[in-house]
Amino acid sequence: MFFVSELVTQKLERKQQKLNDHTERLQRLKSSLNELRSERLQIETDLQRRTRLEETKDELTSSNETLDREILVNASFLVFVNDYYVLITVFCGWC
Repeated sequence: MFFVSELVTQKLERKQQKLNDHTERLQRLKSSLNELRSERLQIETDLQRRTRLEETKDELTSSNETLDREILVNASFLVFVNDYYVLITVFCGWC
């Protein structure tokens, strides 16, 4: 009878050890899953930020192009005004 009881005890101890091993593995897997979720969230946040930055860059590029065109127009006008001023000055000098 003692032998059967000892076998049952050994089986129970092995099963308990297996249960403990599985519980530890489950905890490690849960931890890994949480880390992966955190990384995914960080990646999603980074992608959203990148999208916003690209949109801002596009807006600023467009604004710069518009300002460059305005500068060229105004520079051309200033050249015209300067030439006109020189012409008037020369003409008045003849008067």
